[in-house]
Formats: sequence, structure tokens, C-alpha cells
Amino acid sequence: MTEEREFLNSELHKAIANGNSEAVEDLLRLLSSNEWSNIEFIRASDALHELKTLMSRGLFQEVHLREIRDLLDFHAFGRQHPEHCFSVTSFRDGRLTQSSMPIRQLMQHGIMDKSFDHMEQERGTTWIHVPSTNGLIIVAIFRAMQRRWDYHILTSLVSFFYEHFQSPAVAPGDPFLNCREALYWSKPGQEDSDTWVDCNRSVIVVPYLALNTFQRHKDSRKSYENTRQALSTNTLMNYSADCIFHTERTLDEVYYTGLSADDLVKRNADQVVSRKFRNTKMPDERIPILMVPQLWLWSVEGFMISAYSRTGDSAVYEPRNDRDGELRDRKGNPIASTLYRHLPWGLVIASHIESFGKESHVGGKRFLPALDIFENEVVAALSDVDKYIDETKPSSVDYKKERNFLHVLSDIRSELVMVLYVLEQQKKVLKDMIDDMFIDEDFYPDWVRVRRAESSLAQYEGRIKKIDGDTERIEKAVNDMLNLKRTYASIKDTHSSLLLSTAVIGFTVITIVFAPLAFLTALFALKIDGFEKLHVNGSDPDSAYKSNYMGGIFISSEIVTIALTVVTVVGSLWYIKRWDRLEEEDMKKGTTGKGKDKARSDKADPIRQTDVESQ
Repeated sequence: MTEEREFLNSELHKAIANGNSEAVEDLLRLLSSNEWSNIEFIRASDALHELKTLMSRGLFQEVHLREIRDLLDFHAFGRQHPEHCFSVTSFRDGRLTQSSMPIRQLMQHGIMDKSFDHMEQERGTTWIHVPSTNGLIIVAIFRAMQRRWDYHILTSLVSFFYEHFQSPAVAPGDPFLNCREALYWSKPGQEDSDTWVDCNRSVIVVPYLALNTFQRHKDSRKSYENTRQALSTNTLMNYSADCIFHTERTLDEVYYTGLSADDLVKRNADQVVSRKFRNTKMPDERIPILMVPQLWLWSVEGFMISAYSRTGDSAVYEPRNDRDGELRDRKGNPIASTLYRHLPWGLVIASHIESFGKESHVGGKRFLPALDIFENEVVAALSDVDKYIDETKPSSVDYKKERNFLHVLSDIRSELVMVLYVLEQQKKVLKDMIDDMFIDEDFYPDWVRVRRAESSLAQYEGRIKKIDGDTERIEKAVNDMLNLKRTYASIKDTHSSLLLSTAVIGFTVITIVFAPLAFLTALFALKIDGFEKLHVNGSDPDSAYKSNYMGGIFISSEIVTIALTVVTVVGSLWYIKRWDRLEEEDMKKGTTGKGKDKARSDKADPIRQTDVESQ
């Protein structure tokens, strides 16, 4: 039986991976037949047991292949992480209870039924929290919520999940970085309706900013990639984009979604918040990185489901209950059922928004607020430039260091734009939620904190603009200082060049004067026929030359040399000036190159040039 079980399981996964609905249906019918009904495989394989139940009700056509894949992937995830837990906070019969449940209970048919018995009660409310953005668990929870109700209701709930699980229009360059678009959607139910299709429903997806350490980020990403590759929606499949099990992304991964994995790794290693720590050679356990996880929030009548990583005081909001059984807020005010699904969501969102402006404690390490780190980096950049100018010679230019200064300032400004991009999404979702609810803040004072989150976002935006303005001014000051240093070096180089040019001119003058003298001296040292007439004693070749002849020869040679030099220099300058004039005329007429061709042709045909000039 073990071999048959493995074979059928393998064939089922192949059929789902290939999108072969007929093969999937045949395999499910085989597994649902009487021949297999008493086999241990059917009782142990909970995913197939769920599908068998659907088949027995003749509802296979209502279950999409994507839902089947995700259900099987959920069980594959559960086998890898059997101790992965989620929390359940329930208020019923005037009592508030909390419990932690491993996902293996979701994998066992019928065990979760008791956890949702209070749905039959009018005032029952349950908050289910999954400590990660794992849509596989959420789908399983939606199924467990309705396991004891009609299956057409279950199908509508699952369809509701997929309908609002929106992926961005731009596919990620790294196939592991699936994500959802920021979203607020709400639909009030009909009071006289008994179906889940018309109940109160809302969906919220909002990103938030949080610091993590590089080591924790790398460990989490590695674990996610290993788990993801074991699912049917791994990155090698054509439907990898349908994966609903997501991981946290960094700031650059959120903003530059289209970049490749290698490019994103380089950008992640060069974040502003981690630059100072990397320069001091700290280990990854102490180096911060700015992350942008997402909050996933659903509410369906008396159920509230959240999926996000808890940080600090962002844990599940805990209301209190009074002796009369009424659900109340922390001030003792009763909470209406329609309000309750928004008040905790608003407080959770507000808490994550406010935590961005506070110190972070991650893995036993304390980090300043992210915007404080940005401000410190701006000041540090200016200090580094001052130190560079003071410690180096004015004429010395280190282009590598200067390029790094400009890169740091430019990187600060670009990451501020990324942070502002995330804050804009938070602002829109929060505004849509507040506009959707009309709440008396005097009666529900906890809602004041939600409204205060809007002010926090406005303060963050104002502070970002201030830091950006300071960075722009410092960038200009740095450019001015570096330009001043370069200008000084350029002036010094020009001065040195002038001195060298003066020396060359002096050397040239000396050469012009003494070159003909040296030539004539060497020439008259030779015994050449005809030079004996210039001797004092013509019969004696060793006698001296006549001074009056030699003086005239030397003087005339100098005059001829200087004259030829002057004519050559003047002619060259005239030709260059004429060339430039013709080029300017060509530029004005839009006939670049024709004047130069004319000059070349005139030089080659002087007769034609004379005829043209005479005309």
C-alpha cells in the first residue's frame, strides 16, 4: 500500500502542476471510491480527505485547481513545520479566552469545529492571528470556519479570499518576492440575510516600516526559500506568481520590484541605516536593515483574521469584558459588533505606524528610529567631507573618495523617496478606513489613537521633506567645497603649466639663436672645396677665416632663421583662424563640413581659388 500511496500522490501532484483537470478528477474519484475508503492512506492524508469530501458532494467543479494546489501546499507546509502555531482570541458567553493552536490541528479533519462553535451565537467574536503572511494557513482557516456549514458557503468564502488577493501589475524580478497590493475593501451585510455571501466583510492590506538585523533577515529568507521550493508553486513552475505564501521584503525590494535578485542583494547591502555599522566591521547580528512587511487583515461577520509578524506593542488588541457580558474597550465603553472589526484593525495599523518613529529592539539589539539614523548619516557625510578637505593637500584630489561622498548623499535622498512611497500607501489605506467609519471619539476614546496615526504620518512626511532639504543643501555645500578644491588644484596646475610654457619659450628662443650658429660652426669645420677663399692665407688650409666674411655669414643666417620661424608661426595662426571662421559659418548655415571641404579644395587648386576670388 505504501508504494501505491506514493504513486497516486505523485501522479496527483503532476496532474495539478500540468493543469490537467480531467486527470485530477479521475485521481480524486479513484481515491474516493469504496475500494480505497478503508485504507489508512485516506485517513492519514488530510488534504486528500478534504478533497474526497468535496467529491462525495459532487462539488468538484466548484473548486478551482488553484485552490486544490494551495490546499495540498498547506499540508506540505504543515509536514515541514508541524509546530507552527496561530493564536485564537475569542469572546463568547461574556468571557474572553486566548489560546495558541498548532497548524496540525487544521490538518486534522473536524478538530477545529469546536473552536468555531460560538459562530452560532449572536454576539460571538473571534480573532485569529497568524504570525506570518502565509496565505496557505488563511485558506485552511477559512475552510475550517465553514466546515460544518453548507459547502456552497465554503466555496464563496474561499472565492472571497482569492478575489481580493491582488498581485501587483509589475512581476517581481526575483520570483521569490511575491506580494500584494495595498488595499482597503469593505462591504456591509444585509441585516435580514442568513447567508455568508451577504455578511459584513472587509479586507485590508497595508505595508509598514520596521528595522530588522541582517542575520535575522538572511536566516528568514533562507528558510522561506527552502520551504517555497518544496511547494507546487515553487519558482520553477509557470504559476509561481500564484503563490500565496509570502515573505518580508526590504525597502529596495518594495520600490524596485523589477530588479533581479543579484542587483537587489547589492542594494540591500548598501542601505543608509546599515552603512555606519558596516564601516565599523560589525557582524550581521548587529547590523540593521529597513524592512517593509505587510499587514493582512480580514473580517467576516464575527470572525477577524490577521496575518503579520508581531513586533512590540503591535500584538493582538485585547479588549476587556464587563460582568454584564458586554464587550468593552479599555475605557469601559461597550463596543458594537460593526465597530469591533474596525477598532482593533485601526489600532493595529496605528501601532505599526507609530512604531516607525520609536526605537527598535530586535534580537536583543537597540536601534534608533530610522529617520534619526538618516539625519545622523547626513551630518556624518558633511563631517567626512570637512575632514577630507582638512587632511588632504589642496592640490590633491581623491576621485574615489569624492565620488563616495556624492553617492552617500544621493543614496540618502533616494531612500527617503522610497520611505515616502510606503507612507503614502499607509496614508491612503488609513484614510479609506477612517472615512468608512463614523465613530464618536468621545464615546470610543481608543479611536483617538487611530486618528492620531494620521498626524504621525503627516509628521513623518514633514520630517522627510526637512531631511531631504537638509541633504540637498549639504549636497550643494559639499559640491561647492569639492569644486573649490578642484578649482584650486586646476589653478595650480595652470600656474605650473604657465611656468613650464615660459621655460619652453626661453628654450625655444635659445634654440632659434644658437641652432644656426652651431650648424655653421660644424659646417665650416669641414674641409670643403671652395672654402679656401675665405681663409686669411688662401694657400694654408689651417689658417683662420676672414672675420668680415664670417660675421656677415653668421648674421645673415640668424636673420633668415628668425624670418622663416616668424613666417611659419604667422602662417599657422592664420590658417587655424581661417579654419575656425569657416566652421562658424557652416554652423550658422547648417552646412557643417562644407566650408572645410572648400578650404581643402582651394588649397588643392589654387588657380580655381584665384578665378573664384576674381569673380
